[in-house]
Amino acid sequence: GISYRGYLISPIIALIDAYPGLHTKTQEYAYRSILSLLAAVHSDQAAYVNITNDICYQGLLRCASNREGEHGTLWSRLVNNYPSSAPTPVKRDIHTSVFNTLLSSFLKIFEKLSLVDVEVELDEEDTNRTGDEATTERSVVNSDKVVFGNLASLLSHLIISVLDDHRFEKWIGRVMTVMLDKIEANGKLTEVYGIFKSCFVYAQHSEYFTGENAKGPLIARLESFVRATSETLEQKSEEDRVSGASLLLDLPTALLRDHVTLFVGVLKEALSSGLGTLGIVHEALEALKRMVREGHIGVLQPHFKDILPLFIPYLNTPNSSDKSAAEELYKVQQEIVLFCGSIGGANNKYLIGAEHPQIVWSRDPLLTTTLNFGSDVITLHLDEILRHVMELTETVALPQQRGTVAELLHSLFIMCIANDQTYPQQTQILYEKVIPVLFRLGSDGSTAIRDLFRDLTFQLIHWQTGKKHEEDSCPILSHIMIGLEEANNADLRAFCGQCVKEYFEWSIRHSTSATAPSVRIVFCKLIYNGGHPSFAKQLSASLAFNTFYRIFREEDDLISDYIL
Repeated sequence: GISYRGYLISPIIALIDAYPGLHTKTQEYAYRSILSLLAAVHSDQAAYVNITNDICYQGLLRCASNREGEHGTLWSRLVNNYPSSAPTPVKRDIHTSVFNTLLSSFLKIFEKLSLVDVEVELDEEDTNRTGDEATTERSVVNSDKVVFGNLASLLSHLIISVLDDHRFEKWIGRVMTVMLDKIEANGKLTEVYGIFKSCFVYAQHSEYFTGENAKGPLIARLESFVRATSETLEQKSEEDRVSGASLLLDLPTALLRDHVTLFVGVLKEALSSGLGTLGIVHEALEALKRMVREGHIGVLQPHFKDILPLFIPYLNTPNSSDKSAAEELYKVQQEIVLFCGSIGGANNKYLIGAEHPQIVWSRDPLLTTTLNFGSDVITLHLDEILRHVMELTETVALPQQRGTVAELLHSLFIMCIANDQTYPQQTQILYEKVIPVLFRLGSDGSTAIRDLFRDLTFQLIHWQTGKKHEEDSCPILSHIMIGLEEANNADLRAFCGQCVKEYFEWSIRHSTSATAPSVRIVFCKLIYNGGHPSFAKQLSASLAFNTFYRIFREEDDLISDYIL
């Protein structure tokens, strides 16, 4: 094997060099040819090691002029990342040795590359030909940086493709050490971000930074690198800021937990500049969800007041006319809402803002529901959601969003009615808060919202008139009369007029006699308002009586009691 080594290696390297331009079937033949050669010399250990080293080292050098391309697929197959069937022991050994030799070749090439920028004088002819200004006298040329960038991209691809493979675990420390050495020797190198990002993803997936690996010189160097990268983010170009923030957001959870202040700073940087690059917002949300999922919400909780308000611009951004951009924004908005739901309502108060103080209706929960999951029963307290939804129905400007919020409030109010039988006292308190909003939405300018809440209001009146109320204790009738006093909203007055007529008519329907308590309550309200010195209350009594006069005149008992 050693004697014919040169004759064997040359065609294989030529195949690797030409691989991206080959037809799919020819690429398959090339892969099988390399595998067959290694299998043929496998019994001769010395020849096998030398040939494997040559294929990996020289093959990578030939790949250096291409940015990943089809070479990534070839190397992934050679290290058995995409096995079509269970390999034989010989093939398994070949895949493992190619994997280890390939990683070793990467590091050897990286260590030899000089990444210092070289300045070359341009003569007058070159300057004129390139169209630069006369003051431009120098250009930076460094082919090693191009090679480094292309191989770094290929290595990142390979690392991501072996997430479920423990073979890389013994290499991850060496790879990051070599990258840190390059940074210390050459300063800022955004080309290594991709490799670090892939290593961090692998470390998170394999829980590499736990146990003994959670301490040591590598962790100390990584912490210094992360801190330096974070501190210089603001000084970089927009592209470098995004790539730097993206790298830091992929740090393993163990490092994020121990450096939460740094993490929060990176989140602020990512979210404040993310409107132009929604991908970075997605990565920020993934990092937050990872922290919460792994039980570190207590570490984040003190910082929610700084983090959550940064989501408000994304939630309030109107849809773009570009369909793909609108879909991307909608996905981000959904992720934000789902994340905020996962951290609990007590933390989401920071999304509302300081100008919206938290209002406490009662010391005890008023609107609750239970969910049964087999033997587990979860009780949900929806008071804060109900308060916020009520506010949104009257403040949201976009019709589509307002319609969605109105439908949610409609569902929550039906829950209130359902709780009336079980928790009557709590529901009475809720009625006092919700019914005014119900009337305003029933007279809303939007036809869809008006129809939705008008029907719900009439159904509530039918329900309430069938119940026994002590005199002056019916909340819906009280608010109808208040609505009739509204001087600046003619639509609300008209709707409340319809409501009082409905209330009077259904009170008679539900009663065995026209002088039942539910009917007497209406006249008590009219008599009180009619004799009140306030003109608004007098007007409300007149408007109310005018709406149900035609029904009233047909009831002899009522005429006898209140007229004769």
